[in-house]
Amino acid sequence: MLTACVSRASPGTEGHGSRTQHWSHLPRSGFQADGGSALLLIPAGVLVMLVLGAIAVDLSAIHLSQRGLLDVASDAANDAAAAALDEAALRESATFRVDTDRARQIATASVLAQRVPGLDFGASRVDVDPTTGTVTVVLVRSADRIFARALPGSQPSVRITARAQATPLQR
Repeated sequence: MLTACVSRASPGTEGHGSRTQHWSHLPRSGFQADGGSALLLIPAGVLVMLVLGAIAVDLSAIHLSQRGLLDVASDAANDAAAAALDEAALRESATFRVDTDRARQIATASVLAQRVPGLDFGASRVDVDPTTGTVTVVLVRSADRIFARALPGSQPSVRITARAQATPLQR
């Protein structure tokens, strides 16, 4: 317990004595009433920050995987739309027409050349619209979570999808 004493001279009695005022009747500071609860808040705060950091890392890894898959799909659609033009139709009637079988082969070869890990070939597809020449590549893969698999009830991976289209245009 902290007790403070203040001495001051009464008005008109300078040097003739002093009066002492004690502050012991004031309430004590709240610092001693904590009982150690602040010590429990520090580990809880650290644990919350670690969990939030783990969530941020997992979401960033999934986003990065989806961006990479979108790049592969865009490259495959662009390669197929550009390289699968029907040259005979272009020479005869000056129209852009895409050879659908060749476009599928080129897009598939482009995706396979990228060696995408976890690619689901059964769910991925290449569609070609013969009237517009638009090549659509849809790729599906699983992306692994880094920290979330340690949590009970969470899936170790998440399924991501990327869709890209390319249409040949005459300049």
